Amino acid sequence: MLKEFIKERLVKAFIVGAIIGMAGIGINLFPAGTALEENFGLDLLFTMRGTRVPPEDVVIVSIDKESADRLDLPEDPRKWPRFLHAKLIDVITAAGAAVIVFDVNFSEPRSSQEDNKLADAMRRSGNTVLCEFMQIENVPIDNKTGSTYGEMNIAKVVPPIPSLARAAFARAPFPLPKISNKVSQYWTFMTSAGDKPTLPVVSFQIFVMQYHVDFIRLMDRVNAYHAEKLRQSHKDFVKNRGIEKVIRDIRHIFQGDPHIGAEMVKELESSRIPFDNKTKHAVLHSLITLYKGNSHSQYLNFYGPARTITTLPYYMVLQHGLPPGIPCR
Repeated sequence: MLKEFIKERLVKAFIVGAIIGMAGIGINLFPAGTALEENFGLDLLFTMRGTRVPPEDVVIVSIDKESADRLDLPEDPRKWPRFLHAKLIDVITAAGAAVIVFDVNFSEPRSSQEDNKLADAMRRSGNTVLCEFMQIENVPIDNKTGSTYGEMNIAKVVPPIPSLARAAFARAPFPLPKISNKVSQYWTFMTSAGDKPTLPVVSFQIFVMQYHVDFIRLMDRVNAYHAEKLRQSHKDFVKNRGIEKVIRDIRHIFQGDPHIGAEMVKELESSRIPFDNKTKHAVLHSLITLYKGNSHSQYLNFYGPARTITTLPYYMVLQHGLPPGIPCR
């Protein structure tokens, strides 16, 4: 009797497990299932995990209605005078920010005086990154008879106006894949634009350049040939400030050698190379993770609900600067 009871329980457990497994396969096979998983599954996982402690050295300056009201500006941020952005850059630069990133569209010219003030502020900062606007064009598709039977969507990258594009330290697009009814992932590289690195990748790479020598030293333990390539790339960066070349060189190495990422993580975790602080260790791990693998998108690992990361109104930073206690460069 006991054997039959155990056998019956095992059969039931197997059937339940098989049903759950088949349901999981079905969810992943169909777009609707993937959307369901991202809409509810991710929310559940984030809720179970709870809010994480946000990074102390990241500040979001919000372009919000409160700032528009206090500064007597239009609600549409695109109409805000650019000399205010110039002043904001000077304030944040004075506080020692390592990287300043604008998720603002600067593809239309203003008065030469305004544009020049913003360009001068960006040159003074030496670390301002601008967002390239993404424009979707519908191109008709014709058959051999000349009749249109469909259309194709082409993503076009629209850079900032030339004076601002030249003054910026770097610029990059910021497309967001919308697989479900909300954004849960971000593109790292745009295959439709020649594997162009996106705004998060460019911004992060600029921030971690202070640890780039350590990154090369770590790679040297894994592959001296690749490390020498990056040393040359780093010399070029110091001379010409070409951050995109650094990114492309690293990506080329990781794509050409799929095992190098895992080997570098193993070397990092083995602690055979001493690192003087936990931040450096965490940054190097994140940098390796960014480049390893063939995926062109990654899931957003939210720290918590809106404003979990330190968020300050535009007017407050403009008038009072960054509050004390926020570590910068």
